Amino acid sequence: MKCSFIEDVKLSSSAFDARYDNALSSVFQFKQRTGNPNKFQGNARLSATEFALTTEGPLSKSSKTTFLASVRRSYLQFLFEVIDLPIRPNFWDFQYKITHIIDPKTTLSFIGVGAIDEFSFAAPKNATPQKIYALNFSPSINQWSYTVGASLKKLINKGYWNLAISRNHLNNINEKYEDNLNPIKG
Repeated sequence: MKCSFIEDVKLSSSAFDARYDNALSSVFQFKQRTGNPNKFQGNARLSATEFALTTEGPLSKSSKTTFLASVRRSYLQFLFEVIDLPIRPNFWDFQYKITHIIDPKTTLSFIGVGAIDEFSFAAPKNATPQKIYALNFSPSINQWSYTVGASLKKLINKGYWNLAISRNHLNNINEKYEDNLNPIKG
């Protein structure tokens, strides 16, 4: 079962393709694959720090529309609480791709990626100098971001044209000043 989003990766550190005429040092190009048009499938992964789920399959009976979606969630904050660390990292991220084949030469794709990062703190049960230092000198972080877009690709004689539109947003709040967390008096 193949559930990775990446179909092909190419790194050019010199002698770039002509279409990358403004590259300064290197070009990293990757191609996303489309979802399985024949059947629904997926996989779940559990690691020491996170849980992830990827699914894919057809969205229409004709198999002209497919999807590929993935979500990942950390659980470090729970692990760090058990081992009494004062930091509580927490993240989610997701991505999706929906592809519709309009005709044999024309494809419409919708893609999106996003992430939520929260870095908070809690007073440890055993307040060692190292744990107090982590509380006093680490910033609190609350960040989320996303990118969504659409691409219309049409094959023509001796090539293709591709029309792409996208929107992205980053919301990043990162604060630190003396005693801004103040979970320990001392």
